[in-house]
Amino acid sequence: MGGIDPVVLIVALIFVLVGGIFWFMRQMTLKDAWSGTIQDKVIETTEDSDGNTSEWYYFHVQLDGGDVVKKRVSRKIYEHFVIGDKAVKVAGQMNPVKQ
Repeated sequence: MGGIDPVVLIVALIFVLVGGIFWFMRQMTLKDAWSGTIQDKVIETTEDSDGNTSEWYYFHVQLDGGDVVKKRVSRKIYEHFVIGDKAVKVAGQMNPVKQ
């Protein structure tokens, strides 16, 4: 009766931590609400040490109050909007919609 293998315990802890991080990020996205005009669209590319690349899609949005903010979006949403479009992100929804 040796109990739980420490490796299994560590792997389980890692899964719980990663799951918690993803849950927290999703909750923050769902709480976010804004309305504004797409001022710019940006694709940022990162490369890891193995040479694999990732693309991150962003809008620069001029909020109705006048501030300009950078918002990360999915590729599908990025392709759906053009500069000058009015976008609204409602709390409880994952993505902005055209107004």
